[in-house]
Amino acid sequence: MEQLGQFILNHLGLVSALIIILILIFINEFISQKKKAKELTPAGVVKLMNHDDAVVIDSRDAETFASGHIINAIRASGDEFTKERIKKYKQKPIVLVCARGLQSPALAIKLREQGFENVAVLSGGMNAWQTANLPTVKGK
Repeated sequence: MEQLGQFILNHLGLVSALIIILILIFINEFISQKKKAKELTPAGVVKLMNHDDAVVIDSRDAETFASGHIINAIRASGDEFTKERIKKYKQKPIVLVCARGLQSPALAIKLREQGFENVAVLSGGMNAWQTANLPTVKGK
C-alpha cells in the first residue's frame, strides 16, 4: 500500500490524467445511454400496445411491410420521420420496428431530437416478433 502512495506522488500528472479520462468516459456513457431509446421485447411491445395505446411505426420497405407486419402498424421510411405525418403521434408512446432491430435505434434518436419523449424500439425487430410467434397481417 505504501508503494501505491509513493507511485501516486511520483506520477501525479499521470494519475490526474487517468482520473480525468475515466470521468470523461463515464460522462460520455451516461449521455449515450440517455439518448438511447428503450428496447422492448415482443411481449413488452404487446403490453404497451394493449395498455398504453402505443403507435407502432414500421420502417421497412413497402414490399416487406406488405408481406407481414404488426397489426395496426404504420409504415414510414426514414425520410418521413421529419414530416407532419409522424408529428401527430408526438403525445403517444411510439414503438419503432425494422427488420432486425439495427436501424430503429438511429431513428429513435432522430425522433427524440425532434421532441418525442416516449420512443422505444422492438429489440430484434420483426425477426424477434415472428420468432415469438406473434400475429402479423398482410397487405397495407
